[in-house]
Amino acid sequence: MNIALIAVSSNEAFFYGMSFSAMFYYMHIMATESGRNKTSILAVSFALMNLGWYVPGMLSGFIQGVVGYTGLFVVSSIVGLAAIFLIPWLPMPKSEQQVDKV
Repeated sequence: MNIALIAVSSNEAFFYGMSFSAMFYYMHIMATESGRNKTSILAVSFALMNLGWYVPGMLSGFIQGVVGYTGLFVVSSIVGLAAIFLIPWLPMPKSEQQVDKV
């Protein structure tokens, strides 16, 4: 048994559950404290959450079918690293830039 694999898988499952719970809590607050159309807000929030789950899954399945498992890992790693390297060049509001200089 590979302990590192179990640890990484457990970590991923834990944080997926935490993010799902946070999203659900946000939707609950929006639906209960927004006044009119509470049910509509909850329904739209669930639809957006499902799109955020199914569309990336379909896209990754298509990419995996084209390039294989190893290729999918390489593609996702390159895209993730590119996003991390672009963070310093993101535009920031003036108030946040001033806090960093202090």
